[in-house]
Amino acid sequence: MTNDLLDKLIKKINFEHANNFELAVAKEYSFVPINVQGDSFFVAVSPDADKEKIIEYVKPIVDKKIEFIFLSKQNFDTLFDAFLKKFSSRFGSVLSGEFENDPFASVEFEGRKEFNNINKDSQADSVDDDNVVDIDIDDETELDDDELDLSADDTDEEELNVDDNALELSDSDESSPINDKSQDKKSEKPEEKVRGNINAVDSPTTKKIGEILIEEGLINNKQLTMALAEAKVLGIPLGSVLVKMGFITIKELKEALGAQMGVKLATAEQLKALPTAISILPEDFVRENKVIPLSMTDKSLVVGMVDPGNSKTINEIVYQTGLKPTVIMVTHYEYEAFLQTYYENEREAANKMLREIESERVETSNDDSLWDQVENEIQDTSGNVAKFANKIVTLAIDQHASDIHIEPRLVGYVVRFRIDGTLREVLKIPAKVDSAVVSRFKVLARMNIAEHRRAQDGNFSIKYKRNQHDFRVNTLPVGNKEKMVIRILAPAITDTNNDKEIKIDGISPDDKKKIEYLISLPNGIVLTSGPTGSGKTTTLYSLIRTLNSEDVNITTIEDPIEIKMDGVNQSAVNPKAGITFANCLRAILRQDPDIILVGEIRDFETLEVAISASLTGHLVLSTIHTNSAAATITRLIEMGAKDYLISSTVTGVLAQRLVKKLCPECKEAYKPTLEEARKILTDPQDIKRLTEATIYKARGCPYCNNTGYYGRTGVFEIMLINKEMKKMIAQRAHDVELEDYAIKHGMKTLKMSCLEHILNGVTTIDEFVRILGLASEQ
Repeated sequence: MTNDLLDKLIKKINFEHANNFELAVAKEYSFVPINVQGDSFFVAVSPDADKEKIIEYVKPIVDKKIEFIFLSKQNFDTLFDAFLKKFSSRFGSVLSGEFENDPFASVEFEGRKEFNNINKDSQADSVDDDNVVDIDIDDETELDDDELDLSADDTDEEELNVDDNALELSDSDESSPINDKSQDKKSEKPEEKVRGNINAVDSPTTKKIGEILIEEGLINNKQLTMALAEAKVLGIPLGSVLVKMGFITIKELKEALGAQMGVKLATAEQLKALPTAISILPEDFVRENKVIPLSMTDKSLVVGMVDPGNSKTINEIVYQTGLKPTVIMVTHYEYEAFLQTYYENEREAANKMLREIESERVETSNDDSLWDQVENEIQDTSGNVAKFANKIVTLAIDQHASDIHIEPRLVGYVVRFRIDGTLREVLKIPAKVDSAVVSRFKVLARMNIAEHRRAQDGNFSIKYKRNQHDFRVNTLPVGNKEKMVIRILAPAITDTNNDKEIKIDGISPDDKKKIEYLISLPNGIVLTSGPTGSGKTTTLYSLIRTLNSEDVNITTIEDPIEIKMDGVNQSAVNPKAGITFANCLRAILRQDPDIILVGEIRDFETLEVAISASLTGHLVLSTIHTNSAAATITRLIEMGAKDYLISSTVTGVLAQRLVKKLCPECKEAYKPTLEEARKILTDPQDIKRLTEATIYKARGCPYCNNTGYYGRTGVFEIMLINKEMKKMIAQRAHDVELEDYAIKHGMKTLKMSCLEHILNGVTTIDEFVRILGLASEQ
């Protein structure tokens, strides 16, 4: 195959179609997507490619017959490397400006290299299959335009016809062996390997990181085997394990990764992030995707990435910023240093703003009239109070907080964020300015700033980093001051769940099937139970999102509406207007609903209407505050409902809790002690097995703000009400009897579910005790 032919074959690639394929799969299956012609889709493959696997992967994406062009192994490797340079969904690498229709043409990687010389001969064999069109190619054949015309009738790409001469092999081509490297060998000099001096590579390689390190003499096979085993146990990347075991240095790892991915390494100068660039990406996005915004212009953004091959992250950066990203590679250690430096500076900026406010404030006298006090509170000629209030809110959003607590102390106020279910103090507000900050939020929430003796509720919205954020505010008198809590509400859901898959974090496949069964029933009551903050409402919204479609009428009654969902009719409780759960639910029954969501069953009146709705053929979803699934049945009867009505209408109960997840970057493997095992287990055999198992504990690192945890996940207990259990409920069986029966018939308790998370390295024994208590207390 000549260089000209290769170049023209590359030009035939339709990058609109190529964008639909994962490069990791293309690399594994050894194919390069080319283009569509009529009813066929052409792919170039190596001679050892598994055509059945390729057909199974490609056909559902393009819905065309698959036509193979077989190349020699060496020619395919050259084509694949060239394809990577033009467009790579694995590395996000595109040479800007060459393909105007390419949606990723704005993404640019530093580092590029001309194509390597390819071999003179090419092999292409026909493969006969139901989905494959025959193309016979040999060294003596000339192909005309009709035989290999990938002009893409179904696409807007430029015409990609190749003339006859471009596909004709010359005599000189035929006389050169495929693997002839004699010309190169004459000028080759043996290259001496120097530890820690990997040559700069501008194009990606198919070699694994371990192979590169061995070739460079940095590790041996024994060390690689040891590290691979350790990486599998710990669940962390091989490179990090090699560094931790002392086999290589961070610098050597960084150079090897750069060589593997074909990108330049970040220099010390490039890692000095500019303030204007830092704020372009939200903190939660930076943490979740391990990116560093470094510098920017009106049209471009330089970002450092721990995984520069993550095209999904690159695409999201383009979407969020509208800028053309230039990607350079950074190590995880450089990324952690950025987090530590930047976010410490952010908090210092907030504290500096506080000092500026304090210097401008004048303490008010207790002798001032109420009007004077209010007037003093809302004076903010410099705008610093408003800026500081905004800073509190934006810091909370960036740190993924669910609530902001502004609390009085003996002197001044403190600001605490609830992150992953735990309150963390982030700022102190001096006494001179505390009332000004509280008043600022009351103004935003349209509350009475002159009222300090009664609890108040309000809400406000802001637009931050192109997203709309809603907040619910509540104040409570505490002594002669006010405590304020600001709830950060989840963003609106505007799409329907087309795949109809239930998405609940932490749920097991068996429990997921039980929930799918419950919401498939045409009528009945499905309840989620647990204490406040256990994720009940989030679970209900996940079920509603799954059920939401154009052919059903879903109506909700909530207090308040926490997540706005497109396609769902949502009503809010308003006691002042006489709208309660019970009377609104009665009105909903006259709205021809298919599915009804009741935010919470708090009293007998609401329960009675919910039972009535279920008996008349509606599916009712709701929440209730109980400690277990079985206890929910007892609670309903205690509220005044007839036992036979409960047995006839309740189809299932889902009890749940939220536990903190271990930080994936710093969790530490260990074997628990006997004392630790006894905290969560009572059976001697179970205790013994747990002490022999490898589990994980929290350690702390910059990635998780030195807490050892990052994010939360669910722990579930799902009780299905079958015929036998209905009889037990009608006979007023105790909740202990109900739970024992359910366990015998396959119910996994909260304790079992949490223990499963511990054994899988998701959470810790400490979290088990915090959420569910000691085993001796259960």
